[in-house]
Amino acid sequence: MYFRSCLFRSGDFTTEYQTVTCSKLLRNGVCTFAALVMLAWIAGCGIYETTGALNPPFGQQITERTLQFTGDNSEDYFAGYVLWYKEDVSEEYTVCVYQGQADIPTIPKNETSTVNTYTIDIGDLQPIDENASFIVLKDEGRFFYFAVSSYGVDGEESEKVEFGKWPVQ
Repeated sequence: MYFRSCLFRSGDFTTEYQTVTCSKLLRNGVCTFAALVMLAWIAGCGIYETTGALNPPFGQQITERTLQFTGDNSEDYFAGYVLWYKEDVSEEYTVCVYQGQADIPTIPKNETSTVNTYTIDIGDLQPIDENASFIVLKDEGRFFYFAVSSYGVDGEESEKVEFGKWPVQ
């Protein structure tokens, strides 16, 4: 790329032409600036798209019979909520079976509102590897910890929000 510049000498208006290449302009930073502007434009044109974090559920409460939480999820990629359980604090959480289904998300997205309060009957939940509800297992003297998380269409997940130990003591 070539640029032409004119220099006027004082007094006789003689014009001197000078050919300047881009490599000379690099020393002045003109091409560097243009390259940075072009890179910023390319990076900002939507080729790279990042997804923010899902809002976690909040306001969780646990009773002898229910789990209750509120979700505020207006994200385009939000799919629903996942209910989790474990028997010991040191264990990893496992997905609950809800109303006979082990689908993820456990509770599908409510299409009519972005802010919803959910009340889940613990009698409708069971461990994935047992054929008895948590109510029956509680009667056998077992304790559980429950949690809930928001879930996205491509497997994105919010942090797990814990309900605490159940049965409530």
